[in-house]
Amino acid sequence: MKTRELPIKLEGILFTRVDDEIKYLVLHRRPEEGNFWQPLTGTLNSDESIIDCLYREIAEELGFGKMEVVGLTDEVYRFEWKRDDQTFLEFVYGVELSFEQNITLSNEHDEYKWCSFDEAISILGRDNNKKAFEAFQSKISV
Repeated sequence: MKTRELPIKLEGILFTRVDDEIKYLVLHRRPEEGNFWQPLTGTLNSDESIIDCLYREIAEELGFGKMEVVGLTDEVYRFEWKRDDQTFLEFVYGVELSFEQNITLSNEHDEYKWCSFDEAISILGRDNNKKAFEAFQSKISV
């Protein structure tokens, strides 16, 4: 049976801890894919859970799998957005990674960088992604 994409999206705020400082991993979409900075994102398939989708996207977009994840937060934010006549619901999770991991980007992205919260906010291309980062930052700063 063929799986189908659902109008449900996933966002992973990927982070690591370096010398007691949190660094965020942001990805740059190739020009032909939109030409903007973003967190890890993906679309839920009909045959998987949200968490399975998150792990699949990490494996596909960064070139490594589930075993490389240090920690996963509960859902930290969610939002709706529209494209054409369709409404999407996007769930956001924080995913802690090891800084030493080798990253091999998929063909959707052409660059990545580890950066501070302020730098991430300044370069992210979508307001909803910025709001998700702000919600995440407020939860881990407590």
